Amino acid sequence: MSDNIDYQLVNAINTSYGIKISNGAPSIIGANIPKIRAVDTRTNDIWVNGVVKTILRLTNQITTVSGNLVLSSATGIIDLTGMTIINFTTDARQQLDLVFQANTPVNPPTNTLRVFANSTGQIAWKTSAGNITAFSSDNLTANRVFTLPDVSDTLVSMAAPQTLTNKTSDSAANTITITSAPLSAANVNTVLNQDVRTTANPTFASMTLTSGLTEFSNTVIEVSGTNTTVDATPLTVYTLPTSSDQSYLILFYATGFVTAGTDAGTGIFFRTLNGVTNNSGVLSINGAFSNTFARNGISTSNVTITASGTNANHNVVGTAARTIRWKYYIRVIIN
Repeated sequence: MSDNIDYQLVNAINTSYGIKISNGAPSIIGANIPKIRAVDTRTNDIWVNGVVKTILRLTNQITTVSGNLVLSSATGIIDLTGMTIINFTTDARQQLDLVFQANTPVNPPTNTLRVFANSTGQIAWKTSAGNITAFSSDNLTANRVFTLPDVSDTLVSMAAPQTLTNKTSDSAANTITITSAPLSAANVNTVLNQDVRTTANPTFASMTLTSGLTEFSNTVIEVSGTNTTVDATPLTVYTLPTSSDQSYLILFYATGFVTAGTDAGTGIFFRTLNGVTNNSGVLSINGAFSNTFARNGISTSNVTITASGTNANHNVVGTAARTIRWKYYIRVIIN
């Protein structure tokens, strides 16, 4: 209510009382009134009913409210349609208090958010679809400031699987621990103590490859592994793809051990040096230049290189009635 504006008060039996606001103080003549309808002639209506429902509707502007604005009804509503609220108080104590709600509020109307404090003191809002978003500050031990970046993005959570991009972690100031095998509970700083990018030329005291392939600048390829042959069926242990107009010098080591069948417990040994040429897409095997072997009576066992299109297949060949475990090492020089 503003100064120097006349209002009309009507009680339950429709008896009128006069009221005048002067210097911010109302003057009312009459007994206690169970219902009050205050009519502002400038079209601002205030309805008060402390028993059933309290509604405060303001459609213009509040310039100053220096005291407490309290709605005592459990179903009280403040409707600030089109309002511009300039100042809540005459001092520095500007605040909005939300009382903890023991019960979740009902769904708001369509295209509306209902803001409230839930039973545990979390600030929350509810959509017309009934979905609630809540924020908890229970774990804070001091005043904290959370700054959101000036960018449209998605917040990172602790447990949800997410792919992070454009992130830099200072390994000197942060500890990153890998919890999955084979580096379970290993600190990355102790696992990778140097730059291992291809442009960094890292050094290693030793390196172990399990049936692995190593390639050096498209000049040298090294591959090793383990396989088993049963009877005399050939087995391809490595396929070398070749490129047009290149030659390949191949050193092929293989050792076999008869694990079952005839000659069980016998060892077999091979060392071959072969040449392969891809001439305009046509692959040719240039033959073995230097072969050394010790078959120990298992005469049909062998290692071979065969062409399949532009691929060079590296094979081990077993022997009938024998199971042979093979281990091999292949080194290729590419020109």
